[in-house]
Amino acid sequence: MQKQAMEDWFYLVKNTISNRECVYFLELKDKYAANYLLNKVGLHPVNDHKSRHYVLQRTLETKNNGR
Repeated sequence: MQKQAMEDWFYLVKNTISNRECVYFLELKDKYAANYLLNKVGLHPVNDHKSRHYVLQRTLETKNNGR
């Protein structure tokens, strides 16, 4: 169910998601639950610590195939 919600985010909102946005969008109890979910779903992390956000792996593949 959360995987489908994450896909909905990428199709409806924007092509990246932060931990804070995940907590808000999925109404999770804390940032640790969001971090667990973002990693479990298999999203690709970009940047470190405070500026970290996640992208769908196929978004990166599409950009690489377009070269």
